[in-house]
Amino acid sequence: MGLDSESSHFIIRLSDESKSVEVAEWLDGRLRKLYSGDDAKFTVEPLEVNVKGLITTFDQLIAFINLIGFVGMTAAALGIIVILIMMVSGKTRDIGLLRAIGVKKRSIVVLFVLNGAIIGLLGALAGGGLGTIAIVYLQYNPIEFFGGVAPVISFDPLQLLQPMLLGFSISVLSSIYPAWKASRYVPAEAMRYF
Repeated sequence: MGLDSESSHFIIRLSDESKSVEVAEWLDGRLRKLYSGDDAKFTVEPLEVNVKGLITTFDQLIAFINLIGFVGMTAAALGIIVILIMMVSGKTRDIGLLRAIGVKKRSIVVLFVLNGAIIGLLGALAGGGLGTIAIVYLQYNPIEFFGGVAPVISFDPLQLLQPMLLGFSISVLSSIYPAWKASRYVPAEAMRYF
């Protein structure tokens, strides 16, 4: 094995990670036989042992991304509340008319909760579509970090479904207050608005 230059690290990806200790021991024995007379100093160990700092950095990066997602979902929920409250304010006269012709408070609540559900469904489908495109792209075009370490990304529809359902649920829950507010209008008072 003729190496013209020195290298500080080699990273070997295994198809079966459970055999990493076995492979490390085999490499250690093989390299010691090849370089028994040289002054080469080396250690062979699984990646997890050698790059704990790297793994910690990835864990912190994932936690930061989750925090950004949480802030984004909170902002989206507040946005939905504001949109529906503005819709309730703009439809005050219509709500009064509906109440005057006998539509029950419960039906008004259902109407505005359905509006929130439609917003949530459209947002979940758009987010799921964009997320799918991003995941599939990164699966076939991995991005390498820290000198060649690329995270393994695979598309799992069930893991994508979870944030979609969460976003939809937040949208529906965010529509409850505006719906309740709309149902509280007194018909005669609501009819005054133009």
